[in-house]
Amino acid sequence: MSRSSITMFIGFFVAIIPFSGLPIAWRTSLAVLSGVTIMFMGFLMRRSITRMSMDEQKEKESPVSNTGDDDSSTQSHGVSPI
Repeated sequence: MSRSSITMFIGFFVAIIPFSGLPIAWRTSLAVLSGVTIMFMGFLMRRSITRMSMDEQKEKESPVSNTGDDDSSTQSHGVSPI
């Protein structure tokens, strides 16, 4: 199950807690536990998004790799390719 699906499920769970008929102590405990879980899932999603954007930045900043097809090593030394 994906993180976004888990977050939606917990959000639905939080919405039905007040109507569950459970004792107040249980409802409070479940609400706090659900809130902490939503915070943790949000942290994981934010970290994932931050990592993806950092990877995209690295791809933009990194130079194009040399495939060896253009003989740039001989050209940089002033020797013309044959």
